Amino acid sequence: MSIALGLALATSMWAGDWKPEKVVCYRPINQRCMRHIKKAKRQDRSIAAWRKNRRATIAGWEGWLSSTRTCESHGNYRINTGNGYYGAYQFSLSTWQSVGGKSYPHLNPPLEQDYRAVVLASTGGTGHWPVCG
Repeated sequence: MSIALGLALATSMWAGDWKPEKVVCYRPINQRCMRHIKKAKRQDRSIAAWRKNRRATIAGWEGWLSSTRTCESHGNYRINTGNGYYGAYQFSLSTWQSVGGKSYPHLNPPLEQDYRAVVLASTGGTGHWPVCG
């Protein structure tokens, strides 16, 4: 039998859980393996759409994001200062969840943190960052 005819990788977008699920397919490829391969392709497409949506939303905000991120956390997306504020934009957990964030801000990918900062700034203004915004 030949190993690794097909390999399906499934990922999770949220909370930084980018853990691949391996499925090794033997010859002939069975139905179970085909389901995993199709699922991986669907997830790849949904992740690409997710990234495209996020990038389109933050377009035009790059300068503000960069200066605010540098001021708040020196550009460190994974920072947890222990004072109740997390991530590159130093979100409180309640504020993060109010703009639709999942888990903790510092556990999410940089693109998600940028997106949530833009959502907050566009709905509530930059006053949420009184010193840096």
